[in-house]
Formats: sequence, C-alpha cells, structure tokens
Amino acid sequence: MKKNTKIFIIELILYLALLPTISAQIEYKLDSIQEFQYDAILDFQLIQRTHYTYDNDGTKPTEYLYLKKELGSWLNDHRYNVTYNSDNNFLTENYQEWDETSMLWLDITRGDYEYDEFQNNTVLTYYSYDGTNWNFANRITKEFNANNQITYLLWEIVYPETTEIFQVQEFYTYDENGNNTLMEQQNWNSTSGEWENSQKFVMTYNGNLIIQQDSFIWTGGPNWPATPQSRQIYSYTNSDIYNVVQQFDSGSGLINSSIIYYTFNSGRPLEVEFKSWVNGAWKENSKFTFNYDGNGNTHEFYRYNWDDGLSTYIFNLKSLYFWSEAQPFVLGTSSHESLLAKMYPNPFKGELNISLKSALESEGLLQMFDLQGKEISKIEIRQGVKSIKLNYPHLSKGVYFLHFNTAKTKQTFKIIKQ
Repeated sequence: MKKNTKIFIIELILYLALLPTISAQIEYKLDSIQEFQYDAILDFQLIQRTHYTYDNDGTKPTEYLYLKKELGSWLNDHRYNVTYNSDNNFLTENYQEWDETSMLWLDITRGDYEYDEFQNNTVLTYYSYDGTNWNFANRITKEFNANNQITYLLWEIVYPETTEIFQVQEFYTYDENGNNTLMEQQNWNSTSGEWENSQKFVMTYNGNLIIQQDSFIWTGGPNWPATPQSRQIYSYTNSDIYNVVQQFDSGSGLINSSIIYYTFNSGRPLEVEFKSWVNGAWKENSKFTFNYDGNGNTHEFYRYNWDDGLSTYIFNLKSLYFWSEAQPFVLGTSSHESLLAKMYPNPFKGELNISLKSALESEGLLQMFDLQGKEISKIEIRQGVKSIKLNYPHLSKGVYFLHFNTAKTKQTFKIIKQ
C-alpha cells in the first residue's frame, strides 16, 4: 500500500486547476474535454473526447462519457453514471465499458456511498460485475471526529484469485490547529490473527502550511526506524506552494530524488515542472502549463516532456476544456429569490459577519472550502437564523468559498482571508 506520491500530486494539480469559478451570481460547469496527442509531423491530433451530462440541475455531472477516435471515427469507450443524494453528494457510481460486438454498455464496477448526519462519507463499497451478479470487491469505512475530520479508515479488499479479504486500517491524528500530523497504517495478518504495523506518515507544519512529510516503513522489532524511507520538503511563496523536494533513503541516509516547481497566479497553477536528481544536479523531466478563460476556468492544459537531444521541452499532450454557465442555486424565502446576504468585512482578518435579508425557512449547513476543494469547517444552522458570526483567527490567508445548503436551496459565496 505504498502511496504513489507523483500520481497523487498530479491529480491534485489537475483538480485544483479544474475547480469551477464560483461567485454569488454565476457558477460554471464543465461540458467537455478534448484531448490531443502531439505528432512532430502532423501537429496535435485529436484522440479522445469526454462529455459531461448534468441531469440534476446543478454543477455535478450525472454522466461522464469517454469517446476514442479510431480510423477517423468516434467510438464509445467507457462511461460513469452517477447519482446524488438530497445533499448533492455521491450516492452511486456505475462504471461501464462499451462492447462493439453486442453494441451495448456492459457493467464493470459499481460504487455505493453512505453518509452520516453531517454528510461525511462513512462507507464506500465497490462491487464488480461478472455478467450475471454483482460481487463484493472492496469497502472503505471511515470514522470522523467532532470537527468532521477523518480519524479512522478500514479498507477491506477481496483478492479475486483466492476470495480472501485483505484488510488495512489507518489512524489519523491532528494538532490544535486541525492539521493532520500523523497517519499510521496497519495490515491484518490472517495467520496470526493480529494487526501488524505497515507504514506511517509524520507531517510537520508552519501554521497551517505543511513543510515536511516523512514516510516510515515498518521493518519489525520494537520501534519504528529512525530514518524515514522517504521525505517530502515543502517550500512556499507567501501561501502558495513553490516547490516540493522528494528524498529517499539510500541505505546510508536520505538523498534527493525529484523536485516539483510550481508557479501560481491568484491561487491557480500556471506551470508545474518536474525534475529528477541526476549526478548531483536537478535535471528536467516534464512540465504542465495551464491557460484560463476570462471567467477564470481552465481552458487549455499542456504536457511537455524533456528532450535531451534538443535540450528543450517538446509537446506531448494538450487538453481543451469547454464550460458553460450552470443553473445557479439560490438560498432565501423561495427557490426564485437570491439570498441577498451581506458579508462583512470581506476581505476579513479573523471575524466574519453574515447578515441575511430574511430568516431561514429550514435548517441547513454552512460549509467552508479552500481552493483545493478541502472542507475547512461545517456548521449546522438553525431554522429562523438571520445572522451568523464566524471566527477564523488561525485560518491561512487566501480565497475560500462559503456554501449554504438547506432543504430547499443552495448558494456559494467567495470570501477572502487577509
């Protein structure tokens, strides 16, 4: 269960870049993505399209359809069908692949989601389809603390060859600022009937900014090794990440392995460059660049690979993103009336006041998210409330989103912490 750090960071970068632009009036939804492969002679060639369907009158797609191009024709490849609960969170996710022989979509896997009263995803169960029946494949069970932060995770996986269930559990620890400082992982030994240490991650912070993560692999004995198996060192420009250095234990200590450089503008990535440590120096490997439209949504994504012969970066992949205005969610005395809330001061330093034009007609939730989509806080709001006071003295500077969610209506606002 070793984590692939580079893949995780790439996914996080893409997720951050693809966050839709949100304001009090307009929210945008992603309609399609066109992906191109670069050819030195033919230039960019369109190879895949992804289309998003929205049947829930919101900004969360209910179908992801992937098309591939073969011999000049567009063919179905695979798709995801998604349903949501009344709080607009995942309820089911069905993965299907297209069969050219039968000309039908064939079920492959299905995911079922369960939530607690605070809409924390407590159980995610995956099934695989054998052509006749849905069979249990794996399940993730989570527990949360009073701040809605995950404290425990149990992962149960079925090995198809033996039908044996492999179990992994993880424990999460937080500091007084809500930072995840420790994650310990254990594997179940079915022979001994005991949990055994596997690996752990120790995180160090400066305020709310992570500055180091050490990964330790259990080698037996009474204690964990003194030297981590790997280390990530984070550097920042203001509150934006500047680079991440990855180091590995060579047997005689930690040595450099790779580095990732980031260039941001207003919290959005413009360029991400990967380099490897070769013969005592950083050597170019690959990089991403992002362009945005006038509404702040990602419009173009380019991936480049380094060419040693030419001593320069050359194109590899290009993706074009197409957006449209989503049907806005509103909060107020009716689904046709905007919230008309006054938030002050905005930007704010510690205390933020919210004054509503009229009292809420039903109970709901007030959630805060950062630009990465991470939930910062969740507060239950009572029916009849007309004003709310929030206090975030330890919150890092930056852009955040407040999302109101009641039984009838929803709306999201952008706020800035100074």
